[in-house]
Amino acid sequence: MTKDYYKVLQVAPDAEAEVIQAVYRRLARKYHPDTGGDKASAEKMKLVNEAYAVLSDPASRTKYDRERDSSGERPAARASKTLVWQDDLHTKASGWPPPSKDEDCELDKRGGFLTIGVTRPNWMSVHDAPPKLSSFEAKVRAQIPRTNGPEAECGLVFCKNNAGHLKFSLRRNGYYSLSVHSGARERRLLDFQFSDLFNADNEPNVLMVKVVGSRIKIGVNGHLLASVEVGSVREGRVGLFVASSAADQFANAKFRDFTIYAIEGHK
Repeated sequence: MTKDYYKVLQVAPDAEAEVIQAVYRRLARKYHPDTGGDKASAEKMKLVNEAYAVLSDPASRTKYDRERDSSGERPAARASKTLVWQDDLHTKASGWPPPSKDEDCELDKRGGFLTIGVTRPNWMSVHDAPPKLSSFEAKVRAQIPRTNGPEAECGLVFCKNNAGHLKFSLRRNGYYSLSVHSGARERRLLDFQFSDLFNADNEPNVLMVKVVGSRIKIGVNGHLLASVEVGSVREGRVGLFVASSAADQFANAKFRDFTIYAIEGHK
């Protein structure tokens, strides 16, 4: 009988490469000889490495899936991704984002980044890309300078439409949250919590949001932070935002390498 490498790595058969990598890193830290130190941990680490060697290589994974299929352990169909939006965010010729009509928002493309700033307390500036999607994956490199207060936020707004939006927020001290906004109402799916997966203060972090059906996944620097099931997700735009707190006179953040993929073929 074929070994169930998906079960070993605790991932679904349709898990994407970056999720497999993130889970492997977490398991490697857990079962590393310097952490576990016993024979059972060493055996578990050996099996984890064996599973990752197969599932991290596209050709090996395809062959493995065929063997699972022939043994009656049919893997789930994998979704396909299509690039629908890409902007390095520091080339002025791209023309995005367009000049803001908000007098309290500042946009600047210098130093290899797009800098978005707000110049009043308790204010948010959002800049969304054109594609309207319901199932997608979006990534951006984001950085909050030390000049910001501890509650200044930046990140990704998604599924933005007339009914509201969802928001993956990052603060410079390594705290993040996931929330739903409808008009003036906010509902936290994940309240602000700390993760040491974020890079040190004042360093860029690659933020990721993936929405498939009613499942939302958020991640940072190739690691999965959370997976949340919601009632329903409406089609909408994906964008970047910066927000100041009531105690801030200003807030700004730097962005680059913004990509959005449409996802099709999911179950």
